[in-house]
Amino acid sequence: MNPQQNDEIQKIIVSVFELTGCKVSADDPIVAMMLIQRREMAELVAQHEAQQQFFLDELTKKANAIVGSADAFSQQKNLVIQEILHTNTQTLAENESKLFAQVSKRIQDQFSEMSVDLFKNLETRTFRLMMILLVVQVGVLIASLIL
Repeated sequence: MNPQQNDEIQKIIVSVFELTGCKVSADDPIVAMMLIQRREMAELVAQHEAQQQFFLDELTKKANAIVGSADAFSQQKNLVIQEILHTNTQTLAENESKLFAQVSKRIQDQFSEMSVDLFKNLETRTFRLMMILLVVQVGVLIASLIL
């Protein structure tokens, strides 16, 4: 066993004693189970953080694309406005409102899709974390009942 693993085992032993008042030793099976669960939880947290960062990066890319699209639409709108001003002011007002509605709809649709994906990812991760916590609590409860 390496020193880091010994430290982690000691922390588990102290934690079990503080929570339950039961003394356990380093070779107790509950210590091994809790050590494995801690490592799995750390891996899941790291994986969740990586996926969350990936999601945030993707969200940033999409937001930048939306801003770029809005800029492009803004430029197109200005060209359309200039042409319409030369021909008919009433047509200008109608086209401007239609263009704004299209841009708003597109932005709303894109953000709706991203928010649904975010909710699904958060819901999945929360469920997994809750299940892990439940398993840990059951393990601690079993350990306290055994000891």
